[in-house]
Amino acid sequence: MAQNITITIDTPVLLGNQHFHVRYKLHQSLTWLDLGLKDNNPFTIPNLVDGDYDLWVNLVMADGTECEERIYYFPVISPSCNCFTSATGVVQEIRSQQFQINITITGMPAVQPKCGWKVNYQNSTTLFSTTYQTLPTNLIIPVPVNDFYLVDIIANCCDSEQTCATLDLSKAPITSCIGAIFGPDDRQMQIGQDQNGFFLTLIVTNQSTPPTSQFTVNYYQLNVKTPTPQQPFVGTPDSGTQVVNPTPYLNMQEVKFYINPNPNVTTFPFDYVVVVIDVCGNKIQL
Repeated sequence: MAQNITITIDTPVLLGNQHFHVRYKLHQSLTWLDLGLKDNNPFTIPNLVDGDYDLWVNLVMADGTECEERIYYFPVISPSCNCFTSATGVVQEIRSQQFQINITITGMPAVQPKCGWKVNYQNSTTLFSTTYQTLPTNLIIPVPVNDFYLVDIIANCCDSEQTCATLDLSKAPITSCIGAIFGPDDRQMQIGQDQNGFFLTLIVTNQSTPPTSQFTVNYYQLNVKTPTPQQPFVGTPDSGTQVVNPTPYLNMQEVKFYINPNPNVTTFPFDYVVVVIDVCGNKIQL
């Protein structure tokens, strides 16, 4: 990888109209490349490939006389900044109106860039960027909208950057998502009790398409008593959020989760409102 090398000749300190006449070459080359006249300020030699170099310096006096040359040696070594072999990616719909970029990387170098990686991804309106110290071989990036994305995966070589892959990704195909159905009405939700405490059971008569492997349930306790001086409130009604895996029930499925009803603030039997969220993002209130 070519690099720009900055050199400073600080001695002797030039006086009046004195200059340095500077040339350079690869050590094994016979041809010197002339850089012209320089002073004590830093100057840059651009686009040097890895190798050993000779630097020829003549002090040029004010009258134009060139003193005997001095030759210096310097190496150019690229930092460890190897790319992976290849990358492929797609934009995916993970649930209704939720999307991600999924990138698979193969041939990851044994030593990743010391200063990590940068991933730029741009849709039709906005450029986004994120960084990684260690790049995973399966890269998941949530994105705000379903759109075409141009993705650049860049190795950060500390003093330079190297683009290892550019991916031009199409929009995700939209799949229809059919929500789950709970019921029948008299069996939508039941409260039970076992050795572990009270629980709620929800009956899933029709799974969603695609199936929901985990339902999110938000619940809160109803039938709050009216406080009196003789029976003031003690504590608060039970409420919470749980993520629950459905289990088989006859030819259907059930969603069972434990609750902690507060008998001091509600009448018996306990009653709850439950809002269930399926993979489609549908909210079903029971």
